[in-house]
Amino acid sequence: MKNNSPKNHRNSTLFITKNQIDPFVSIRSSITENSQYWKWGDDNLFPYALAMLSRRSTTHRRIINDKADYISGKGISYDKTLPALAGTVECVNGNGESLRQLLNKLAFDKSLLGNAFMEIVTDEKHTFLSLFHQDATKCRLSKDKNHVIMHHNWAEYSPAKAKRLPIYPRFEKGKDRLLRSVVHYKDYEPMFENYGLPKYIAGMNVSAIAYKTDKWNISRLDNSFQLSGIMVLDADIGGDTAQRGGKIRRKTRTGDVPGQRCGRERKFEIHPDIVGQRRRLERPPLSGDDRYRGRALVVQVAKRARLFDGILFGKDT
Repeated sequence: MKNNSPKNHRNSTLFITKNQIDPFVSIRSSITENSQYWKWGDDNLFPYALAMLSRRSTTHRRIINDKADYISGKGISYDKTLPALAGTVECVNGNGESLRQLLNKLAFDKSLLGNAFMEIVTDEKHTFLSLFHQDATKCRLSKDKNHVIMHHNWAEYSPAKAKRLPIYPRFEKGKDRLLRSVVHYKDYEPMFENYGLPKYIAGMNVSAIAYKTDKWNISRLDNSFQLSGIMVLDADIGGDTAQRGGKIRRKTRTGDVPGQRCGRERKFEIHPDIVGQRRRLERPPLSGDDRYRGRALVVQVAKRARLFDGILFGKDT
């Protein structure tokens, strides 16, 4: 018997469209059951979804890459007569990264995820300064909002494998006796206090349409513009007719039909009064002009959602 007492009941509100839950507009408590960190998204895997989207949509990925390159530029101008400053710009950490490379990674994370994390390392006497980029998908805010928790896989979180660093301006000494802190950059968004949202949040569905359009076109090319399907046998068919239908099904599965990929099935109907005759069911094809216009519109909306035109080309947004 379920316990429906208010103490164990968690209220949540979801916006449902066509019997599907939209994970990007769900409203519920963002604190986890173990109360160690604040969730980033409904399932705490929202950064993973954004990163996956950027690897699928060509237009979306190109805009993110160009914005990061535009922000970081070709390099940092500095006075070469100052050796300490020159050393920091040319080699900002022990990994041999330049300050420009570090800024490019931070700009990429902030453009893609709306958040970026940079680790600061120094000693008690401040004799040196090292700056490291931290992958934002691996970072979450602690419950007290004074620390950043880093974990390699948040789908299988283990406190024993997590790393905690204080948020700037707090510093804490590690096992190597060095002082460390993390700077958290985030885009402001109402109702989102712990994590920022990327500027293109309103255009996410447009980016999804762009990559799904590419996927659909590739599927049409793989199938030689012939639809895949299944064999439909009438319940009253028996004897030789059913056996003949079985032969047709096996033939299509082996890929003997010209222009059809092996392992795909085409759809036929076999009628009791017309033994041996076949009829292929197809939808009317979409013209090339319609596909081109739809694709161009998606690209235009994707650019406007990211303020891409105004930033790089000086156009009104």
